Amino acid sequence: MTIQELKQIHNQLADQITVLNALSAQWSRSITIDERMKAAADMENQSNMLRIVAERLATGTRELYEEA
Repeated sequence: MTIQELKQIHNQLADQITVLNALSAQWSRSITIDERMKAAADMENQSNMLRIVAERLATGTRELYEEA
């Protein structure tokens, strides 16, 4: 994996963090239990995707520096 590929993964991670932040704000603004449950479910799904991308970044970083 190249440093450029790692930068792209990092940018994906940053984008997903932004989405998660927006979902958190949506949850805070929600009035009904249905709106809160939908926002909470969306946050859970987004956080799982965030974890996967973070693991890819960690694995790619380790592989890059083990090659050196």
